Amino acid sequence: MRIELVQVGADKKEILRNLMQFYIYDFSTYLDLEVDGATGSYPPYPDLDKWWDASSRHVPYLLKSGGCIAGFASVELLEGRRNADYYMTEFFVLRKYRRLGIGSDAAVQLFDKYQGTWLVSQISTNLPAQMFWRKIIKKYTAGNYEEDSHFENRQITQRFSS
Repeated sequence: MRIELVQVGADKKEILRNLMQFYIYDFSTYLDLEVDGATGSYPPYPDLDKWWDASSRHVPYLLKSGGCIAGFASVELLEGRRNADYYMTEFFVLRKYRRLGIGSDAAVQLFDKYQGTWLVSQISTNLPAQMFWRKIIKKYTAGNYEEDSHFENRQITQRFSS
């Protein structure tokens, strides 16, 4: 199933803000996140509006399948910071679209679109995400990638070149 990457302009940021609630819900399994008793929603994603500031290095995308929204991704342009060019800031596929190849197709499209050194991180307790990224990155790089564990911030990070 082919996925379409659609860059999210400021005029469509409300779509991303809404999708972030599902993303944060998924993360509540791994982080201590609670629904606000007064609103019934999770706290907003921090500094999301800044993704559209003139100085922002974030490039958000909707993942679309057959014209329907299937998830989102955000690439941060590191410009050499952290000894890399790009960081997969966020990546989310709605449950309905998981295990259909949509996530792997979107990831590969992004790696191909942004040629250079990549960083991709997962929370150390999020084993499904680690399995997903290791599988994709291993296949994409023919096993030519590095992986580090950062115990101080509870993350696993892969580094590779596209």
